[in-house]
Amino acid sequence: MKKLLLLVFLFFVSFYSYSQISFSSKPYSGSKKIKKETYEKFKGSTTIFILSSTYSKETYEKILNESWKVTPFKVVNEKDFSLENYLDGNYSFIDLYGTKVSTPKTFYLYFNARLVIYNNEKLKTKLKKLRDSDKLTKKKYKKAISNNSDILALFYLSPKDNFVNKIISDDIEDIVNEMYTKEVFQNYKPGFLKNYFQKLSNILETRDAYWLYEDEKSKELAKLSTEPLYIPSYLNIKFNPLTAKDRIMHSEYTEDLFKKYKYEFQIESVNKISDRIMNKEEFYYFRYCRMNTDRFLQIVNSLTGEIIYRKYTPLGYNLKSKHFKAISNAIKKASKK
Repeated sequence: MKKLLLLVFLFFVSFYSYSQISFSSKPYSGSKKIKKETYEKFKGSTTIFILSSTYSKETYEKILNESWKVTPFKVVNEKDFSLENYLDGNYSFIDLYGTKVSTPKTFYLYFNARLVIYNNEKLKTKLKKLRDSDKLTKKKYKKAISNNSDILALFYLSPKDNFVNKIISDDIEDIVNEMYTKEVFQNYKPGFLKNYFQKLSNILETRDAYWLYEDEKSKELAKLSTEPLYIPSYLNIKFNPLTAKDRIMHSEYTEDLFKKYKYEFQIESVNKISDRIMNKEEFYYFRYCRMNTDRFLQIVNSLTGEIIYRKYTPLGYNLKSKHFKAISNAIKKASKK
């Protein structure tokens, strides 16, 4: 199944924009409840997961058996998937989604994992009409799918540098193929996926909207007054807006970010954090996303997938010590309650 552009992400910001979750009737641009009939259609569906072949079907089933509770599910390999085989039943879909758009002055890219459902009858009628008239081109096929779909939720994926370099020269079909067959995302790890799907499943149990551009502080933050906060090592990547390049900094850079954080923290690799999540260890880790000049800061419970702190901070390219000072203050306040 070919992927279609719905939103674009500016090339000249950092490519290390780690995933965040949105569930809304407009998950890209607003916080509004899903229509009741759309939500009930989803709740009555079987969710088909079309994910990267970099992990086995058995690995995904293990992840989903421990995280996805809201609907029955099935894992299908992308090369075996055809949407039209599912238009006679009640299905929802989670797939990988991305594209690029370039203009003479800018280059855009965007990637996510999205939850989508389709208007089966209208889509089947439209596709049949196009076939009968011999006008079913790739472009019209994509448009028909787009016009008869509802995107209910998404979380962002972050391409690695070498993948970004290929995106500049390759066409969209080659890009989609690599998304599904190679390790091209920084945050596409079993443990991370487990936590994303846990949180998404919990959110989807109700129709309440959950949007990126909102702040939240949980009482659970008090636990960080006595427990370490684990920091993924990718935080030592700094973006230079003048050169439009990322640079890996020395450990002193990361330590300087935490100079105003008054509690214990430990830096660990993404792989180690992922493995610990899969081993069902309970700890708290920091998750960071940057999108254009928008920054999204989160603290996650590794066992439950719950986000106990989230902060949207616009108009900036990199983290600063003041952001961790704010987290430190939030922990202090939670500890007094």
